[in-house]
Amino acid sequence: MKQYSRWGVMTLFMLIAVCACGGHKDNAQAPPFSQADLTGTWQVNILQSSATLSGSSEPGWIRGTAAVSSSGTISVPVMETNLGIGPGPTNVVWTIDPWTGIISESGASGNPDFHAKLSANKQLIVGTATNLNTAATTTTVQLRIIQKIVPAFAPYTVSDIANKTFMIHQIESGAGDAWMYAEGSTGPVFSGMTTTGTLSSPITKPSGTSDGGVIGALSISASGIMSLSSNSSFKGMVSPDNTYMVATETSATDSNVFRLTVVQFKNAATTYSLSDLAGTWRNHSILSAGAWLYSTATINTVGHGTITDQHDSVVGTTAPYTFDLTMTQPGIFSDPTNTTSHSFLSPGKDLLVMTQTLTGPGSFMAVMVK
Repeated sequence: MKQYSRWGVMTLFMLIAVCACGGHKDNAQAPPFSQADLTGTWQVNILQSSATLSGSSEPGWIRGTAAVSSSGTISVPVMETNLGIGPGPTNVVWTIDPWTGIISESGASGNPDFHAKLSANKQLIVGTATNLNTAATTTTVQLRIIQKIVPAFAPYTVSDIANKTFMIHQIESGAGDAWMYAEGSTGPVFSGMTTTGTLSSPITKPSGTSDGGVIGALSISASGIMSLSSNSSFKGMVSPDNTYMVATETSATDSNVFRLTVVQFKNAATTYSLSDLAGTWRNHSILSAGAWLYSTATINTVGHGTITDQHDSVVGTTAPYTFDLTMTQPGIFSDPTNTTSHSFLSPGKDLLVMTQTLTGPGSFMAVMVK
């Protein structure tokens, strides 16, 4: 518990506070969100990043299960980090803006810097936050992905993750600062308990490409928590619709390298076009060198987009700008102005995950939801 206390209760639920934003309110139409959308149990995965490994707010990962009452009060009995396990925070209350889906947090353990968005399907929250460790004069940033646990979809079995193909995007923090993407697959069910995960060649990183191969045996609990035999620190949560999985881990070969991974399962029956990107997206991103940003992206039917309302933890508010995406393979999109850009659109067409290298040091991961 001595190590765990270095993170403190504020570190995790720094987890969920936001600048609540107003929206257009048409009295003739019911708002798309309500406080009831937050009620239930949520699985939390957080990656922390900063420009240094020193200090008590060093990079790493945090995860836990948050129960939210009808009043928005949050209970986290156990919080797990790369440094250890301890009790979660208290005195936290969530409130949602019914028109925008933006979540705010109050209570003694609240963090006003947190900004998050509830997805349209009401099963995913993505957000960013800053943790300032004044004692070490270091700033730690966080990307937080929070998945709703839907009891009706349990119990999960290994058959839910076997015989699938997927796209994986990953980003590191700490002593590592690489992004990675690759295609992969899982095999048949073995002994009724596991399936084998394999990454196809090539695996692509900023440093170049490498061969794929077997990554280990995958198992899943009745509640949807996935484990990997080759790394005991790996833990991920499969979405209720079995279209994606979010995981955190410490490298099996370097205890100072931490990773956030998003696996998006493919569906052979799903067809894609640029028009699937059309709409308004909320983007939350992390830079491994120690920065976050969030913005609104409006994309038309030919992949032309406009970024507005962009806030950066380093420079503050950024002026609007435009971009264009092209589809290189079914469901895979890239930005022609950045050859490192790579993203995949989940079969539900409401979750877009992108990795790339931006100007300056470090890797970048963006998680966009409608």
